[in-house]
Amino acid sequence: MTVCLYVFEQEMVSQLSEAEQKEVDQLNDNIRRLTEECKIMFNERLELHYDRELLMKNTLTKQHEHLTEVSLHKISSSHPPCINLQVSDGRSLSYYEGTAPCHMFRTQ
Repeated sequence: MTVCLYVFEQEMVSQLSEAEQKEVDQLNDNIRRLTEECKIMFNERLELHYDRELLMKNTLTKQHEHLTEVSLHKISSSHPPCINLQVSDGRSLSYYEGTAPCHMFRTQ
């Protein structure tokens, strides 16, 4: 099918004047140039899309890390300080101020 179109096109062009043939050649050159430019712009678009996705991922990761830090800081600042006591029989009691002991173990 493509060969038939090519032959038909050549036959049509041969019936044109020299000026018209030059214009057809110029139009074909423009079509090839624009097609190539479109390919280049499409590739640039894909690269920019990839860069945008990477930037969004990095931004979300940083925000997640920041929120995790803030949450951990709020949790740790909401608890009173831990108190460690040494008992005469060699055990150590650890507890938060105002609460019951949370750890009881023998020191060595």
